Amino acid sequence: MVKGGVPSGAFNTSHLDSWVVTFLFAAFLTYVLFITPLDKQEELEVYTRRFLKIVVYGDDHLYNKGDVPFLSVNFCGASWAQFCKDFFDMDVRDIIETSFCSRFKDGFLVHQGATFLQHQMVPNPCKRAGQSKFLPCRETRHYMIRAVYSREPRIRDEIDVMLSCIGQAYSTYAASQNAYDRLRILYEQLGSVATSERPLQDVMMDRLSFDDLKRIRMMALTPEELVSGFPAWDRLVEKNTYDMVYQEISREVEGGVVDYDNWLI
Repeated sequence: MVKGGVPSGAFNTSHLDSWVVTFLFAAFLTYVLFITPLDKQEELEVYTRRFLKIVVYGDDHLYNKGDVPFLSVNFCGASWAQFCKDFFDMDVRDIIETSFCSRFKDGFLVHQGATFLQHQMVPNPCKRAGQSKFLPCRETRHYMIRAVYSREPRIRDEIDVMLSCIGQAYSTYAASQNAYDRLRILYEQLGSVATSERPLQDVMMDRLSFDDLKRIRMMALTPEELVSGFPAWDRLVEKNTYDMVYQEISREVEGGVVDYDNWLI
């Protein structure tokens, strides 16, 4: 008999896992409040409602427990893992208690902060109005490897890799100049040896599969953008500008608006 199992790879598994982890976290908060001495419960409840935030995708999750020492210690990663093990026999692995932001040098990670969906966060170097405060970033090697080796085990020619270089350049989100420059050099070198009787843009458009188009839409790109050539750095910066029409629909919570100035910082 299997009770409460989530099958791997089934349709909407990640969404189901997200709800499971969210339920577990809510149960954890409630449990901590109940085992706290009565004279501290109200203070801890206020702290819980004001400072504790979580983002979840599948079983990958990241949460901010705040930095008030005698309160945040109740919600440390070790307590969270122990709760899941004791009450649900679940193992929470790869727990890291660290700062929100990471530091990179020459494309390498020198201090690992919070990691979510295999990305770290860095302060946005661009201070223009409307820009996000933080940007997702990865080590340069991840972008370069993914540009050359796709998810599908198939032979790839120069044009395939050039397409990947463009997609990976957008995936840097203008957070890593090192990765961007290396991808641009690879793209230009491949372009110097790629041969085609048809216009390169037409060939690239024909190469886009159904899965490619799905990933493009997830990145808020159009097929035309992807095949139009390697993006300029300013184009990536422009993509980071807050767009109320595109993003506002996800901010309404309980009839109000989330205070993103105090979100996960």
